[in-house]
Amino acid sequence: MTFDIVRNVTIDSAAKSKLLAQPIRFEIVDPVPWNDPILIGPFHDLQIYMTILTLLQFEFFSPIHKEVSKLGLKRGHYMIYRFTASILSFFILSLFCCLVTLAFQVDLTVTYGRAGFVVYWMIAFMTMWALGSVNEIVAMLLITFYPPLVQFWLLFWIICNITPTFTPMAVIPKFFRYGYALPIHNSYEATKTVFFRTYKAQLGRNFGILAAWFAVLSIIFPIIVYYFITTTNKTFEQQVCAVVHERNQLETEDYQEYDRNEKRTNNY
Repeated sequence: MTFDIVRNVTIDSAAKSKLLAQPIRFEIVDPVPWNDPILIGPFHDLQIYMTILTLLQFEFFSPIHKEVSKLGLKRGHYMIYRFTASILSFFILSLFCCLVTLAFQVDLTVTYGRAGFVVYWMIAFMTMWALGSVNEIVAMLLITFYPPLVQFWLLFWIICNITPTFTPMAVIPKFFRYGYALPIHNSYEATKTVFFRTYKAQLGRNFGILAAWFAVLSIIFPIIVYYFITTTNKTFEQQVCAVVHERNQLETEDYQEYDRNEKRTNNY
């Protein structure tokens, strides 16, 4: 095609020939340059760490939840405690995650001024709330079925969230457009407005999707907690009954052996 174009062009000067021989050069103009390598932390690493921390906090506080369940609380009060404890843990963990970003002297005043840190914190808190609700619900279900599957779930959840997030949606296959509905993608897009002053009209959609995640999961959460407590109590009772039955069998066998020995002694 290029050869046909050149053949049809009439070149009557050396200047035109030189111009035609020059390669085409492209000039890239980036209105929002990525000029600070430290931003890789809050944009990439922090998203992964928040997913992991939301599952780890469930494992950290599980012994405390067990002790609280033994205090004789009513079922409704225990549900309120579990729900409140999860939200408080997400609230505090998200604060410390944002403080790590602040410790590296990342500029948070680019878009929202002094309120930039609070906006960044609320984005992280809503993200952890959405991610943590999913992780807690799935973890409780898998623990009652087969506990080692929890680690496989964590890898699956991270990969599903990250794949459609760190690559522009326009250049990846349409299959990955499911990422528009996932927490990390919306957190990523909302966080960009804090550091780069990008288009803010989609913030309503980003916060709305995050709110929809933990709103729906907050309704499901008490049901799963009730199922988890009921199932674990039944399993514990079965284990206790098995131990008691085994002990009774041993005592019966010991008594029978003692009785046989006693009879032999009397016969002699």
